[in-house]
Amino acid sequence: MTQGIKILLLLVSCIILACSANTKNVYQPNSEYGIDTYISKTRVNQNFSQDYKLNAFGGIANSSVSDINRFLLKIRCSSIPVNVTVDSAFVYLKIVEIKKAGQDTSFYIERILEDWDAECVTWANQPKSDSKNSIKVKITNDQLDYYKIDITKFIKDIANQDYLNYGFLFKSGKESNVNGISFYSSNAKDLDNQPRLLVYYKHNSI
Repeated sequence: MTQGIKILLLLVSCIILACSANTKNVYQPNSEYGIDTYISKTRVNQNFSQDYKLNAFGGIANSSVSDINRFLLKIRCSSIPVNVTVDSAFVYLKIVEIKKAGQDTSFYIERILEDWDAECVTWANQPKSDSKNSIKVKITNDQLDYYKIDITKFIKDIANQDYLNYGFLFKSGKESNVNGISFYSSNAKDLDNQPRLLVYYKHNSI
């Protein structure tokens, strides 16, 4: 085998290894660029984009009136390169409060289907979302710190340009009951408490 062939084979091997290796991108909005807020059914026209919390509550008592909170979260990930395959994607959320976790307590994540403005969105003008292809996440008392939520199917669709990235809607699994969970928003003072998205991908073979 000539020296030139050996070098060529070595280059081919390096390209194959580079294509098969996973690359990780981390996306984390801060208080300046964060696109997240919660909305309240009883405060139908109020915006909460400056709050440090993101609530997904059902049936929370508010002056003897039952309230429902949902939250919206968008993390820009447009820097995912073209010609890659998304292997997995996880959103990390730091817990503030859990209300009445039990066997049937959960929350759902739905893909938002239209544009919205974090500083203007309210319960009254909340964007449409896709409830048919949601992700269910069980709430348990042993989750004392972060929730690591697999949203691979949503991010794959964005990377493949099957859907535009309008973000996600989080809501309690049983909005008629007093239950749910609250996370820190991008307004949290501690960077470690702010939401973040991790995307793992592989470069496709040339």
